[in-house]
Amino acid sequence: GRSIVVLPSTTLDGKKSRIVAQLTKGAGVVTPRSNIEFVVTEFGIAHLFGKTIRERALALINIAHPKFREELLDAAKRVRYVYEDQILPPIYEPLYPGQWETYQIFPPDNQKVFFRPIRPTDERALQEFFYSLPDEDIYYRFLSAMKVFPHRNIQAMVNIDYEHEMAIVGVIGDIGEEKIIALGRYILDQKTNMAEVDFAVRAEWQGKGIGTFLLHYLCEIAKSKGISGFCAYVLASNRGMLHIFHKVGYVVHSHLEGGIYEIYFKFDEPAEQCITD
Repeated sequence: GRSIVVLPSTTLDGKKSRIVAQLTKGAGVVTPRSNIEFVVTEFGIAHLFGKTIRERALALINIAHPKFREELLDAAKRVRYVYEDQILPPIYEPLYPGQWETYQIFPPDNQKVFFRPIRPTDERALQEFFYSLPDEDIYYRFLSAMKVFPHRNIQAMVNIDYEHEMAIVGVIGDIGEEKIIALGRYILDQKTNMAEVDFAVRAEWQGKGIGTFLLHYLCEIAKSKGISGFCAYVLASNRGMLHIFHKVGYVVHSHLEGGIYEIYFKFDEPAEQCITD
């Protein structure tokens, strides 16, 4: 069996968090922390088994009531459970946007991939994803030859508001053993109401239509939030990504300068066959 603790995030009057940094003096412990696999509140599920102290602390903070999360983070920093520069995602939607979770099956071998919004607890898995990419894919993704992906950079990619920034990961494996095999994300420019989009897929999962699915799915999410369209910067040598953009289903405008295509398309300009200016 599995050890699961289910509890409301606050006391009945809502004045105290049921998730705390430390137990009160003299409090009894009936279940050791090493035996707990899942903790569940109305704000989500924290998988704790086999995790580091830092990962466990962040997982619990992110299922606490939003009004107590900053307080819990400060307490975790004081006892050095987390990094001093650790951040939390801005809260526009208190609840994790689970409506954007979906499964997709990809030919030719009918492999199933779970797509969901990224979570703050995905930091280590996202680092492992980037380190798994070939140097060429890293260069295509970041337009530079990045070699390291430290905490200070990755935490900004997993702590998002799901409103002005969205990231969808494709994962395989059971809860707690998930491996990220694809990432698609966009960041909104509020002045233009256009969002810059990018995506990447592990080498062994390329050629199955995952990149195409991610772009279409991000379009669907962005349209639901009233965003006007997407823009992207793609190396001229990245023919695979250019091909995905040119079959997205909208009129694609592009401009080549310095070996990089600046691409944009608007959601109110559908096209049976996309064209290039």
